[in-house]
Amino acid sequence: MDVLSAIFSCFPSGGRPSDITVVCNQMAFTEKDAQLADDIVDILFEAEKPGQALQHQLKGVVHPEGWYKGLAKRILHGVENALNRGKPMGHAMKKAFDRASAAANEFVQEHPVFAAAIVTVAAIGILVLLVPWVVEALGFAELGPVEGSFAAWWQSTFPDAEAGSFFSYLQKLGMRWGET
Repeated sequence: MDVLSAIFSCFPSGGRPSDITVVCNQMAFTEKDAQLADDIVDILFEAEKPGQALQHQLKGVVHPEGWYKGLAKRILHGVENALNRGKPMGHAMKKAFDRASAAANEFVQEHPVFAAAIVTVAAIGILVLLVPWVVEALGFAELGPVEGSFAAWWQSTFPDAEAGSFFSYLQKLGMRWGET
């Protein structure tokens, strides 16, 4: 399996699931999870300002379980789809998109194997800028990558992540977020 196939194997493809549950890497996603992720993506794309008001609005729609791995993956997939469709962006999303796109382009220039995954890299960057606690849900935690997570998969696939790499940046964010 090539690198991009492995990355995208954990994201449901092609819109909304036709059945009640989509299973990905032994993680079940219900239709309720999909709707919650869609609601969060809509809030992110409509946001005019980042910060505490946005955080409060997002926390008001999240499950009692909080930001869990499956939800983070669904949100990432939703942001990717919205970017690919050219969904209109509020000021906060546009600003985050511009910053994340610049970082993604720089990252892809340094790591050409990710050229086809630039939307994923940009989507992760947007989530880091607007909802940084999602990086922990993707497995970038205070004590290092969480076993069985997206972060652990990335680290095992590319074990020579250097200081200053995109992976190390996300891990640093997860470590800092975990301290709060």
